[in-house]
Amino acid sequence: MFKWKKLGKVFSPGPQHGREWLNEFAQAPATLLFDDFVRVYFSCRPKADAKGQYVSYSAFLDLDRRDLFKVVNVSANPILPLGPLGAFDEFGIYPVSVARDGADVRAYYAGWTRCESVPFNVAIGGAISHDNGNTFAKLGLGPVIGYSPNEPFVMSGPKIRRFNDRWYLWYIAGRKWKVVDGRAEPVYKIRMATSDDGVTWHKEDRDLIESRIEEDEAQASPDVFFAKRQVPHVLLLPVQRWLPRQDLRLPHRLCLQPRLAALDARRRQGRHRHLRDGLGFGNDQLPARLRGGRADLHGLPGQPGRPRGLRARSARRKAGVRTWQ
Repeated sequence: MFKWKKLGKVFSPGPQHGREWLNEFAQAPATLLFDDFVRVYFSCRPKADAKGQYVSYSAFLDLDRRDLFKVVNVSANPILPLGPLGAFDEFGIYPVSVARDGADVRAYYAGWTRCESVPFNVAIGGAISHDNGNTFAKLGLGPVIGYSPNEPFVMSGPKIRRFNDRWYLWYIAGRKWKVVDGRAEPVYKIRMATSDDGVTWHKEDRDLIESRIEEDEAQASPDVFFAKRQVPHVLLLPVQRWLPRQDLRLPHRLCLQPRLAALDARRRQGRHRHLRDGLGFGNDQLPARLRGGRADLHGLPGQPGRPRGLRARSARRKAGVRTWQ
């Protein structure tokens, strides 16, 4: 359906920007188009505190539409402050999704709080901007998508879209917690809510995609759009399977086994790479002159049971399988 050509990193966080809250991470990008530039909202973190714990902020950078590797502006401050003592977003605003609403810009974000028996909990907040997305004001101290009997915790990963004058919000909802290597990790599924005003939401109250790898797979990062301006909507998501660290042969806790799915039940298998330390772009956000090239969508290095190393990569190349450098 789509052909992708990876072009490289366009932005890195760090002390060179003179913003202590932009010290690490530039993750979960969301874009807003302007005449001369593309505004990329992303989430970042200052240095960890004395206990090794982080907080997360969201900010933006502007890229020249004629050259998406040219950064023309970085926000002077986060777009939203962290919540007050005891609020659902006291320790993090990450990730954020934005959409225009006439002259305003709406934002929906995951607010993080810390817990005792598990590391965190998350709910979804809303905000609005009256200055073209430069600054935002929260809709209130509480979340717009919170916990409910069938969605008891970890409401995160919002993606806001508007079709036919109706708001659609895709998000993840926690199902249960598992202990992996002595640490509690959540299992979550993709769900959806709709709204006429962007404030009061009706939840569908069901999982949109059935489990495929295993019952406890964690589905995340939904994004929905019209394919070729027609139905059906297409949903792109990675599927995560929690594995013990020793089974990964990597210093990570996750094995990512993504797939591309369609809401009309058609399935297309694909691969996905998550870029933790910077921002990258796909073809749909590039000028026409920069688009093209074969898809570079092979699986993550180090998947369980997959050969690694130079010989394995050489063998895959000879077999016609493209690999990441």
